[in-house]
Amino acid sequence: MPRRADRRRPMAAAVAVGVFLLTAAPALADPAPPAPTPAPLAIQLPLPSSSASSAGPVLDMSPLAVAQRQAAALQLRVEALQVSTEQAIEHFNEVQAAYAQATARHAEAARALAAALAVAQARDDVATNRIRALYMTGGTGGLAVAVVGGGSVTDVLSRYQGAQSVVEDDAAQLRQATVAAAAAQGAEQVMQKAAERQRQLRQQAGAAAQSVQAQLAESQRLLRSASASVQGLLAAQLKAERAAAEQLGALLHAEQLRNHGRAVAFGTAPDQLPPQIAKMLLDAEAQVGKPYQWGATGPNSYDCSGFTQHAYAAAGVALPRTSREQWYAGSHPDTPELLPGDLLFWASNTLDPASIHHVAIYVGGGYMLSSPHTGAFVSVQRFYATGFMGSTRVLAWPPGPGYLTASGH
Repeated sequence: MPRRADRRRPMAAAVAVGVFLLTAAPALADPAPPAPTPAPLAIQLPLPSSSASSAGPVLDMSPLAVAQRQAAALQLRVEALQVSTEQAIEHFNEVQAAYAQATARHAEAARALAAALAVAQARDDVATNRIRALYMTGGTGGLAVAVVGGGSVTDVLSRYQGAQSVVEDDAAQLRQATVAAAAAQGAEQVMQKAAERQRQLRQQAGAAAQSVQAQLAESQRLLRSASASVQGLLAAQLKAERAAAEQLGALLHAEQLRNHGRAVAFGTAPDQLPPQIAKMLLDAEAQVGKPYQWGATGPNSYDCSGFTQHAYAAAGVALPRTSREQWYAGSHPDTPELLPGDLLFWASNTLDPASIHHVAIYVGGGYMLSSPHTGAFVSVQRFYATGFMGSTRVLAWPPGPGYLTASGH
C-alpha cells in the first residue's frame, strides 16, 4: 500500500519545441520491479571535517556540485509553477464546463421561444378570425337580432344560448392569445439572459486559456535560461524517467497478456475485480502512451481529469469535468484502505478541496494511472505522498466471496 512518506512531486522541463515537465524520479517497487531509476537530483553538501571552519561546512564549489545545486533550485521553482499551471487548467476546465451548460441552456431557451411564438401566433390568428367573422355577421347587435327573430320562447332561448356561447368562445380565444403572447415574451427574456451568460463565460474561458499559456511559456523561459550544464543534468534525468515509465508500461502490458487482455490491478487477481471496476480500469489502461493535453477529454489526448472522466464513462459512470468536482463523487477511504479504481487527489493545501489540481486512478501495489502534465503521456506511476489530499471511492467493492474487502487488501 502507498505510504505517506515524503516524496518529491513531479517537476517541469522543456525539450525542443514542447514543454517537458520533469518528475523527480521515485524509486520503483514491486510488483516484478523493473530496474531502479537514478535518485533525484539534490543539493550535495560535504560532511564537516576537522579542518572545516567553525562557521559551518565547506560548500563544494566544483562545477558538478554547483550545477546540481542550480538544478535543484530550478526544480523547486518549476514544480511550484507546475502546481500553479495545473490550478489554472482546472479553472479553465470549470469555465469550459459552465460554458457548455450555458450553451445548452441558450439552445433550449431558443427552442422554447420558437414554440411560444408559434403558439402565440396560432392563438392570435384564431382570435382574429373569430372577431372578423363576428363583425361580418353584424357584431353582437347582429346576434341580438337573430335571437329575437325566433318564432317561439323556446326558439328564442335556444338562440340566446347559442349566441352567448359564441361570445364566450371569442373571449376565451382572446385570453388564450394574451397568455401565449406573455409566455413568448418570458421565453425571449430567458433566452437573452442565457445568451449574456454564454458571452460572459466565453470571455472567462479566453482569459483562463491565456493564463495557462502564459505559465507554460514561463516554464519554457526558466528552463531556457539555465546553463548548459544544468540543462544537461535535467535532460539526463528526463531520459531516465521516461525509461522508467516505459518499463512500467511494459510491465502493465505483460500482465494484461498474461491475463488474456483483462484489466490489471497489481496485487489483485483479475477474477477479484468487480465487473464495473474492471471495465473502467481496462479503458484507463488502454490510454497508456497517449499524450497529455490540457483541456482535453480524449479520445486521442487527455488532461488529468479528462482522463479519469473518460475511464469512468466506459463503465457507465458520469464523473464531473474537473478534479475538484470529482473529489465529491463518492466516499473518502483512508489511505491504508485504498482499493484499485479509487481516485487519488493532490492539492496545494491538503486541508482545502478547492485547491485540488491533480487526480489519478489507483491500480494497486502503490501504483496509479495518470495523465500527469504537459510534455508527458498517460502512464503508470508510483504513488507519491507530497501534496496528497486523499482519495474518493466512486465504485464500491461488493462484499462477499470472490471480492476483496478493504481490511483484507
